[in-house]
Amino acid sequence: MNAQVTNSGIMDTLSGVKIDNLSIGGYIDAYIGYSSASQNSNVPYFVSSNKSNTFNINLAFIDIRYSDPDFRARFAPGVGTYMNANYQAEPNTLKIL
Repeated sequence: MNAQVTNSGIMDTLSGVKIDNLSIGGYIDAYIGYSSASQNSNVPYFVSSNKSNTFNINLAFIDIRYSDPDFRARFAPGVGTYMNANYQAEPNTLKIL
């Protein structure tokens, strides 16, 4: 049996540190998974917390935003088991973006 509960409301990074036109925020989602099944059993595709019997980072990212009246940019590289599972087919340099 697998289950996952996520409150996406806490992922808002707009309340980060603001320095002039630049703002920096971040997010981290950690978990401890336990499974009584063997390690060879398949985890359903829709479960992004896919590691068992260990502490892991599901998703962690830093959110860097720049904004002025004529230009806006956002850069948010991420790491964790979610990124590894869902962006596995991407080239190595693009997996974190």
